[in-house]
Amino acid sequence: MQHSSLEPSDVKVLNEILHTCMLNQSAVKLKLKQYKDAILLCDKVLSCNRKSAKAMYRRGQALFKTNEYDLALKDLSEALSIVPNDKFIIAELNVVKKAIHKYLVFEKCQYRKMFK
Repeated sequence: MQHSSLEPSDVKVLNEILHTCMLNQSAVKLKLKQYKDAILLCDKVLSCNRKSAKAMYRRGQALFKTNEYDLALKDLSEALSIVPNDKFIIAELNVVKKAIHKYLVFEKCQYRKMFK
């Protein structure tokens, strides 16, 4: 967001407010199960602030719900590296890791059946 009559500090504050609104909107989209919209909102925040742990966390949640386990794991791991020991990020990471393990076990069983 840019406007010629605003001071740089004002632009920074307005951008922070805009990012907060987009992150809040992404939380609503997650609740409504509109995961692709949540991902797009988080992408917009991350395009301006690559270190937004909250955007990575929310995008990771949405990616997980769209079965993009590897991408979700990557986002959540990155969020945890920015905010170590965050109990919500750790909990979500554990959910994703369990889902990945469960999927790999299922896949292994399917391949066994194919080759019997």
